[in-house]
This record gives sequence, C-alpha cells and structure tokens, in this order.
Amino acid sequence: MVIQTYQGSTTIPNYAAYLKKVSVLKLPYKIGIVQHGQWHRPPKLENDTNFKGYVVFLLRSKPQNN
Repeated sequence: MVIQTYQGSTTIPNYAAYLKKVSVLKLPYKIGIVQHGQWHRPPKLENDTNFKGYVVFLLRSKPQNN
C-alpha cells in the first residue's frame, strides 16, 4: 500500500499526523512523496516495522509559485 502525502503537485498540510494514524493499521506501507514537495521525515518512521520505503512521484516540470 502506498500512502499519498500530496495532492496535485503540493504536499498536504499535516501529513505527519495523517501518517501516525496510518501506522496504527499494522499493514506494510510505503509513503508516496511528490518531487519538489516539502517533505520532512516524521520522527520514529524508520523504526516502524511496517514502513517499507518511499515512492517518489515525478512531475513533468517544477510547479510555478503564484
């Protein structure tokens, strides 16, 4: 299972709180992050035995800042 932490080309707010809830499911998972997104690894993630790594979703071009 891949847990998506972004919508479109932007990292979703409060993704760390969302990931805490997902880890309770006790299922193996990977985290989907978006290229050029703002990502900070949540504490203790590497110690979660169900965490199996990352999937990076690539963008055709860097998003424009409005």
